[in-house]
Amino acid sequence: MVLSAMLAMSVRAAEESIVLGPAENVPVKITDYFIFTSDQPVVLEISVRTSATTLDGRQLAYEVCDFWGNRIDQGMARIHQAEGKTGICLKPRVPGLGWYRVGFSAEPGDSSLKIGYAANPEQILDQARFLTFAVIPRPLPPERRAPQFGLDTAVSAYERKYLELSAELASAAGVAWCRERFDWPRVNPNPDQFNWNHFDNVMDAYASRGLEVMCVFQRSPNWTRRDDLVRFPDDLLAAHRYGMEVARHYKGRVFGWELWNEQDIAHFGGGTPDHYTAMAKAIALGMKSVPNGPLVSNGPFARSPNVFNEILWENELTHYLDAYDYHAYAPFTAGKFQAQAEIHPREAFRHGFRNKEKWISEIGALWRRSAEKISFEKAHEGQTHYLVRAYAEYIVGGVDRIGWFILRPYFGQTKGSLQTGLVRADWTPYPAYVALAVMTSTLGKAEYQGDLRFGRLQGYVFGTGPGPGRREQVAMVWKEEGEPETLDIRKFEGVEAINVMGSRIDTSRGKISVGRMPVYLKSVDWSDRIEKPATVSGGVKEMNYPDDCVFDVVLFGVIDRDRIIQRLDEPLENFDFLATNWAPAAYRFTPGETVNLQMEVYNFSDRKIEGTIHFEPATGAEVIVSSPSVAIGPMGKAVVPVSIRTSLETKEFKLKARARVGDGQTTSCVSLWQPKPKAESGKHP
Repeated sequence: MVLSAMLAMSVRAAEESIVLGPAENVPVKITDYFIFTSDQPVVLEISVRTSATTLDGRQLAYEVCDFWGNRIDQGMARIHQAEGKTGICLKPRVPGLGWYRVGFSAEPGDSSLKIGYAANPEQILDQARFLTFAVIPRPLPPERRAPQFGLDTAVSAYERKYLELSAELASAAGVAWCRERFDWPRVNPNPDQFNWNHFDNVMDAYASRGLEVMCVFQRSPNWTRRDDLVRFPDDLLAAHRYGMEVARHYKGRVFGWELWNEQDIAHFGGGTPDHYTAMAKAIALGMKSVPNGPLVSNGPFARSPNVFNEILWENELTHYLDAYDYHAYAPFTAGKFQAQAEIHPREAFRHGFRNKEKWISEIGALWRRSAEKISFEKAHEGQTHYLVRAYAEYIVGGVDRIGWFILRPYFGQTKGSLQTGLVRADWTPYPAYVALAVMTSTLGKAEYQGDLRFGRLQGYVFGTGPGPGRREQVAMVWKEEGEPETLDIRKFEGVEAINVMGSRIDTSRGKISVGRMPVYLKSVDWSDRIEKPATVSGGVKEMNYPDDCVFDVVLFGVIDRDRIIQRLDEPLENFDFLATNWAPAAYRFTPGETVNLQMEVYNFSDRKIEGTIHFEPATGAEVIVSSPSVAIGPMGKAVVPVSIRTSLETKEFKLKARARVGDGQTTSCVSLWQPKPKAESGKHP
């Protein structure tokens, strides 16, 4: 009898575990994920997942706090259970725009009820025991949004629900565009087959909400490669056709294409810069064969400029591109952010992008790493600060497109190692999502006007662009380090102060406190206080690239893969714990040997061409081409055997080839060659 009673109590306790979160299997509306715009009532329809059947009428105590830790509301919430569904309908009292959290607890004396949260699955870092919700500004119409603001959504491989939800979240956040992963092998599985249906749905999800799309791809079909050692395609005719077909099919729906992703690290490419540039030239030519087609950028760089970049740009890729692209995750510590913010713009200017666009398709700050023993509050404070400051800094730096990595929940390669994203595991909001929505709404077109200084406070002024009423200026101010400062605002008649969560700051006393987290100041003309800083390109010498080349004829050196030198630099740790080697940049030779390779010459024009291959002198090596002349029909190629005779004294050299075609010559094909150390024996590695 006693044992039976104990077993019954045990079963009841197990059955009275509940998990709180958004409702499942509902139409895609952001209100179902507890995100509301300022004109909507805040009603949390909370799903209670449980196997218990006796919860109807039970009550839970709740407490609502804001981003700053202030208690906003508290009370009792009743569980409703009927027709197999269990839920709570909560209508918290909140003051307006902002991010909020609501924690629940069982009534005093009710120890049998265990409360969990859908945002806290095992093995992830966010184990905060509450639900989150947000009230955000109504987003501006697409035509009034700043083109710089973008989000890396990366949900093209997800089920349709999360694609639609991501597009809805991005639209509500007020960004102008989203970045998506495009899968070349899926679209083009065979030489004469293109399957568009899946990615048509992806593009339509964004287009239907007025969002532009940037696409990146990082794989090529097996049939375009001669082996699996390098991800880049070897068949450049296939690469050209791919570029032409996708540009034609998605004309008007994809504004920009990134030609690969982080090709300068081994994780994504594994090939040398000369191979990469030959591929990129072919795809770019295909895309540009479509009238009024998309913008084209290099694959974004993951690292600071190094020898890989040097060889890449010596291949004169600039001519084929509309934008310089890179990724940026440097923290705001020890000058690291500023150093990274300057080095790539200088590199872009140096390599001929003065009048072309600059993109950063990934910026970001992790929500948290496993090694960081910090609280939820510190984690979301850091991410929110980084988002606001980084977007502002890059807009001021003249970057044309800035994409935050990442919108959706992201957990890295190993669960429990890190967590990031603007939403939690259950797709409810982090504070940084609210900060982005407030920023896009507040800054409008975000037209940088100049710098501001108030003693030790720093700031920028942005024009919001044309819209209803007069053109406005908005200042964003903060203090870089130390304790907050008091800003006297009495001289700024009518000033409106807003925090990063969108709440108005009390200005009635004529002073406000400004610290590390930026503050927006509206309804003031700042024109007489603006300072114009020097440009980051000052003192940078531009490279002299010839612009009278025959661009539609491309050279590609086909070299034994086993000559590729895998770089032995110390691996650099990516933000998500991928210890990623640098991409290889050179080929190995044994001093004294004769190296044989093939130079493929591709004619991507609609005319027959005749030309002659020629090589610049290579230090310490003799280049032998027995039959340098080629005649190639439209969309065809020729193969020219080449031998490189080295001596025992040959050191590092660059092999640089062009083809003379008519009165012009092609862009260069440049590869780097390094000798095998004498201590090594046998053939080249």
